[in-house]
Amino acid sequence: MKSKNLNYEITPLDRIDIENLRRTFESIRYDFKKNMEMSDEEIEKLYPMLNLDFTGYWEAYTKLVNTSNQMLDMVIYCRRMLT
Repeated sequence: MKSKNLNYEITPLDRIDIENLRRTFESIRYDFKKNMEMSDEEIEKLYPMLNLDFTGYWEAYTKLVNTSNQMLDMVIYCRRMLT
């Protein structure tokens, strides 16, 4: 059940935080691709680039959970490859 608080609009300050998060995620994804010596096609198949542009808090929540899950999957992949 959605809370009414999650329907508020994203503020300009929120957008700055979102942009910083997007840049950080892209950097981590790029480093992962480079260190695992993956091609662009391989990284897109395993970990497609996520769209971190959203308008409301509920949408932000679901996309941030997806981002977190993808980063966790990258950690698990690295551990599997390095052991």
